[in-house]
Amino acid sequence: MTQRLYKILLVEDNPGDVRLIRECLRCEDILYELTHCDTVTAALGMVSAFQREDPKVPDLLLMDYNLPGGDARQVIHAAVANPALCGTRKAVVTSSFSPRDREDALRAGAECFILKPADLDLFLNEVGSAVLRLLCEGSPRADREVTSVAMPSSLRPC
Repeated sequence: MTQRLYKILLVEDNPGDVRLIRECLRCEDILYELTHCDTVTAALGMVSAFQREDPKVPDLLLMDYNLPGGDARQVIHAAVANPALCGTRKAVVTSSFSPRDREDALRAGAECFILKPADLDLFLNEVGSAVLRLLCEGSPRADREVTSVAMPSSLRPC
């Protein structure tokens, strides 16, 4: 992989999952700068503060669905409303198998709904691969069909 530094904003309340996401990035040889927050309130503050041409604007906004103080939809809506984040990829990584959660996240503006496999090796492989694809594809394209990950064993490109 090209040694480009990717900026990632991770919204995740589980410290164990934060460690796993970091390990996914390491396993995929992704050079990254990770900013982390663990509540919807903190994420909304960060997302709304980004300005155009801000060097800290993330390449990827990666968030859990269920969070203290709300859910990923609120963060996605704020990100979509901020013009500085128009080139930021937005993805949910979650253990929620709810079709409604998936539909709601995609409708809000997430490009990808990634399930967190319970198995460590599957987590590292599947979540890491999905994140790598999101980063390597570059900015979201308006003509791109929104897809999601339906089951860990049937990971589709985001």
